[in-house]
Amino acid sequence: MPVDASYYDLLGVDRQARQADIRAAYRRLMRSEHPDLGGAGSHELATRLNEAYATLSDAQSRAQYDLERDPMPHLKLPEPSRFAPPSEAYGGYDEGCWDLPDWPR
Repeated sequence: MPVDASYYDLLGVDRQARQADIRAAYRRLMRSEHPDLGGAGSHELATRLNEAYATLSDAQSRAQYDLERDPMPHLKLPEPSRFAPPSEAYGGYDEGCWDLPDWPR
């Protein structure tokens, strides 16, 4: 797991996961990865799992973590490929939206 992976990725849960889901994922991973319990994981991984669980299990810590990771989640822009090129947007430039009357000269 990369060092910069989010706590949600580390625990294998979704960002909208309930507390019970976070706890279950943490316990499952600790049972399988903790070096003192016969797991193949390292002490560093167990420490990171503990840190992730401590942060995500507390409502205030989790809110602060989410805010630090993504300060404006409600202002997400769509992927650039979803924007229509200007020639196709709103029926195109030459298909009625820019029709102006002929002014007398």
